[in-house]
Amino acid sequence: MSRLRCLGFCACLALSLTAMACGSSNSGSSAGWDAARIGNTATAWWINAHKGAYYFSFQIEPSYQDDTAGKAQAISFAQQVVAKVGSNTAAPATLVPALSELPGWVLDPGESKTVGGVATATDFAGATALIDGAADPFFDSTKSYHATALAWERWAKDPYTMDLKVWQMASAADATTIYTDLLSNSLYANVTWTTCTATACP
Repeated sequence: MSRLRCLGFCACLALSLTAMACGSSNSGSSAGWDAARIGNTATAWWINAHKGAYYFSFQIEPSYQDDTAGKAQAISFAQQVVAKVGSNTAAPATLVPALSELPGWVLDPGESKTVGGVATATDFAGATALIDGAADPFFDSTKSYHATALAWERWAKDPYTMDLKVWQMASAADATTIYTDLLSNSLYANVTWTTCTATACP
């Protein structure tokens, strides 16, 4: 993709994400996460964050380390979604942006499990059916915690796909623990992570 095309695309994406933020009707929301980190997997920018009882995984690809525009959009998207978390505990699916909040994006036709809308699960079997082994750390029988619900959606807008997983844990303490524990999981361990501030990623 040419730099000029990338700049034009990213400008449109920024406007789309701004519209999403302005269009949110969750009056109980507040900006900022409890903790967040950002890393590049060599093919995607990935942001992990937790707020309250929720753990979030954001991914935009293909987006390499030198794709600063893709990185900026991943950060912006993550900020807007986390800001939807209010004081009440809501189902994870309610935190997933509606397609109408993302002008120009479509539900990713390449992902059959989410092309019809938000995919959800409330137990290990359901989560495994959706994301296979990626669900394992959230239901580790050796731990004192486990997820209570998952919401997953993927969007597409040439040349990117954007992936969001929202995990609900039993408590904020459990969300903090899984956020820390995942650093030792093989899925996450090969990424060089940078810690974000209370409201932004570097």
